[in-house]
Amino acid sequence: LVSAAVSGAAVITETRNGGIQLIEVDFDQAVVLVNPGGITVVDAGGTAYVPTGVSMVDADTLAIAFTPPGSLPDQQCYTIDLDSCVQSIAGLPLAGDKDCRVRGLVGDVNNDENTDLIDMAFTKSKNGQPVLPANIRFDVNTDASIDLIDMALVKSKNGNTAPCP
Repeated sequence: LVSAAVSGAAVITETRNGGIQLIEVDFDQAVVLVNPGGITVVDAGGTAYVPTGVSMVDADTLAIAFTPPGSLPDQQCYTIDLDSCVQSIAGLPLAGDKDCRVRGLVGDVNNDENTDLIDMAFTKSKNGQPVLPANIRFDVNTDASIDLIDMALVKSKNGNTAPCP
C-alpha cells in the first residue's frame, strides 16, 4: 500500500520474487476513478507499462494490477501518474502532487535502495517466524515461510540497486 505523492525514503519496495503485481494507492480523501486508462506507470528509463486492471478497493484506495508476474521488471523505480485519473467526490481535480513511486528490488528488505548483506542479516533474523503482514517482505521467495531459502535468494541478489529520484 502506497500513499499518493511519496518519494525518496518514503518509496515502498516490493522485495519478493515475482515482482510488483498489485499496487494499492491510498488517498487522504475519498476519490472517484474517472479515467482508468489514463494511469501511466513509467520506469526511470522512460519505459511505460500498461496495467492489466484498475479499480477502486474502497472510497480512498485505488488498486492497479499487473499480470503476469514479472510484468514490471526488478531493479526499477516506477512513477505512477494519477493526474487525469482521479478526482474528488465533488468532481474537482485533486490538489497537490498526484503521482507516487514504487520500487521493485528483490531482497531489499530494509528498503534502502540496495540489496546487500544487511538485507541478508535482517532476513536471517526472521528465520523460522510465521509469515504475517508485518514481516511478509522477508518471505522473499513467496513460499509462505521465512527460511534459509529466502536468505540464499537475498544473498544471490547482493549488489543490486534501484534508486528512486
